[in-house]
Amino acid sequence: MGRLMRIAAKLTLAIVIAMTLALGLQATLHVRGVETLHEREARDDLEILGRVLAGATSQLWMKAGESAARGYLQKADERRASTRIVLQDGAPRFIEATRQEGYLVLHVPLTSKAGRHLELRRSMNRAVAFRDALRRDQTLIATSLLLAVALLALGLGWGLIGRPAAALIAHARRVAQGDLTARTDLRQNDELGRLAVELDRMTERLHEARTQVLEQRKARAALREQLRHADRLSTVGRVASGIAHELGTPLNVVSGRAAMIESETEPEEMVQHAQIIGRQSKRMADIIRELLDFSRRHRSRRTEASLRQVLEEATTLIEPIAEGRGVEIEMDLHEPGLAVSLDVNRTLQVLTNLMMNAVQAMPEGGPLVLRTETKHVEEPRNDHAEEGDFLAIGIVDRGTGISEKERERIFQPFFTTKGVGRGTGLGLYVCQGIVREQGGWIDVESELGRGSTFTVWLPAHPGAS
Repeated sequence: MGRLMRIAAKLTLAIVIAMTLALGLQATLHVRGVETLHEREARDDLEILGRVLAGATSQLWMKAGESAARGYLQKADERRASTRIVLQDGAPRFIEATRQEGYLVLHVPLTSKAGRHLELRRSMNRAVAFRDALRRDQTLIATSLLLAVALLALGLGWGLIGRPAAALIAHARRVAQGDLTARTDLRQNDELGRLAVELDRMTERLHEARTQVLEQRKARAALREQLRHADRLSTVGRVASGIAHELGTPLNVVSGRAAMIESETEPEEMVQHAQIIGRQSKRMADIIRELLDFSRRHRSRRTEASLRQVLEEATTLIEPIAEGRGVEIEMDLHEPGLAVSLDVNRTLQVLTNLMMNAVQAMPEGGPLVLRTETKHVEEPRNDHAEEGDFLAIGIVDRGTGISEKERERIFQPFFTTKGVGRGTGLGLYVCQGIVREQGGWIDVESELGRGSTFTVWLPAHPGAS
């Protein structure tokens, strides 16, 4: 409100300044005109009085003598308080009245007595007092008028500008806070009223546009989910032949060992065959479970969680195994208190898998570093993701490393760098699928003999995936 009153105050100040100049000029001209008129009347009156006195004095001097003339002039002088009349020597010609040190002075020659003239000296104090009083009256009138105009201008300024502007500002603030249903309800037929109408129209269009955008986002999210599911099903189809190949060998082993159990009689050999059957059965079950987990349609259950807590939970799960191998887990968090929105359980599955791989890649032990940072990515390596801010979680080891040829195939199903019987070849494949489900991807950098860095990229905001 204070800022709006400044507009009314500035408008009022401009009006007051303009009126002050106008009224000041008018008062100056009026006082000067009255002063000039008063002085002109005083001059005329003094000249008339001078001629009358000069004529009467001259005639009286001729008829009754100098003494009678002087007595007449003395009485005339006594009757006039503001005008002094003096008989002077010399015979100046008739001249106009002049101002001399606050007096109006007039010299009038006597027609019958050469060498003599009358000096009339009228005080201008009354004229000055009248002028000063007139100036005071003009100042009082101008001040009263300016005060009335200032109050009127302030009232009109607030009513015509301040109040409508306050309504427009309040409307703009509501719109800025996301309330696109707000309306100004300003009804006045002027420029501000038309501006309010246009703002209401703009807000209505923004509301319609936001509704359309929200609907498009929902449709895009549904389409993205369908594409992800289609991508999973397509991938599962591509690996069907791999399933047959991978399960064929353990099935042959199981059937062969079962036939040997039927023919063998030694209990010790039967136990060994049963153990082999159990291991092969577990391997087949792991392959089938991981494929089923990946092929099922999962909906990401994002929740708000502390990034540090998620990483600490993953560390807690891996730490006993890491300590047994001489691996020390360290954290290098860019924003330790960062809150993230993600599918906590499935993200933990990814992190523990990657951390376990890192531990296994360091047979002689060493540091395993969890590193985080947030970056803006313009071209995400996920066809279903959009440009935006992404959280990067790096798992850095100092292990044996991965060759360039192996890195090209590392996320393919059934490919593993581990020894025979130590892995299904689906761990990284499933991890990549889980991360892509959340709108992210996994990068890998590695050098033989110097270690590897697996970086999990996840959208930093829920709406980014």
